[in-house]
Amino acid sequence: MDCKAVRFADVGWTDITATTAAASVVLKSIGYAPRAKVLSVPVTYKSLENKDIDVFLGNWIPTMEGDLAPYRDKGTAVGYIGDDEILNALINTTADQ
Repeated sequence: MDCKAVRFADVGWTDITATTAAASVVLKSIGYAPRAKVLSVPVTYKSLENKDIDVFLGNWIPTMEGDLAPYRDKGTAVGYIGDDEILNALINTTADQ
């Protein structure tokens, strides 16, 4: 994969669509090629695990803990960015490599 590509998951919530768009503008300005796919929450987690998506900016803890736990416990899907008590961004575990 081109290291300049950044693949976002957008679950269709207005705030996440706006956050993803804002992050994409910033990334484009520094030479990255962001793109977003509209996915459901379960498909987003699986896509992070499969390395088909790099970033999801709409993870809410503790509300989404049940969805996240199997992937976090395996250590295969996601890493946190931010405080785990509030809104979190999730990245696949190889996004920084």
